[in-house]
Amino acid sequence: LFLAALEQRLAQVVSDIAQLRAQGGSAETRLRGAVALVFEQIGSLAPALRAIEAQGSDPDDRSRKALRRGFRALRDEITALLDEGAESDEFDVVDS
Repeated sequence: LFLAALEQRLAQVVSDIAQLRAQGGSAETRLRGAVALVFEQIGSLAPALRAIEAQGSDPDDRSRKALRRGFRALRDEITALLDEGAESDEFDVVDS
């Protein structure tokens, strides 16, 4: 149950950022919204993250794998926002 809730929460954050990407407006505004959302939502996951850390350092643990998948998806959405901003010349080109 704990793992399912964690996966669902991370998927929701990724979905929310994807919705921000789809909105009109400047890439900077969308990126600022995404960063604010990440800080707000990941902060709410702090107890779950601490519980996973308390389990030890087994890299094959299901909860750690779920966490890595969720954060990879989150990284990909933010990378896409940075790339969009670079393509529209709002941002300098970065190696995202």
